Amino acid sequence: MNKQLFLLSISLLAGFMICGTFSNAMAAEGIVVSDIKPVYVEKGATNVSVTMKAIVTNNTEAQNVVIEISGLDKDGYVVENITLTGKVKMGKKRVVMKMVTMQKNKYEKIVSWEEKK
Repeated sequence: MNKQLFLLSISLLAGFMICGTFSNAMAAEGIVVSDIKPVYVEKGATNVSVTMKAIVTNNTEAQNVVIEISGLDKDGYVVENITLTGKVKMGKKRVVMKMVTMQKNKYEKIVSWEEKK
């Protein structure tokens, strides 16, 4: 009996762990994204380090949010895609940030940032 109880406990624990890893909310599923912009830029000779920021409101039960943003050129074409991730509790608003490195010539073409649709 104890062995069966132990195996059942292990199975339930594994199930909870698996479900927890798949509880990410993508932006289109009830996440509101605003104020996307670079907050810190460090330019090198050929590369640029950029810290991107977005304000995220989570209207889902998942706490792990995944936000995809695109940097657009003057003609509206995508120059760079960046994925921001973070923990935002249900019904809460939070700043989510990520530092990325990209080629300087690509960064200089970007005129606006928007949520990737």
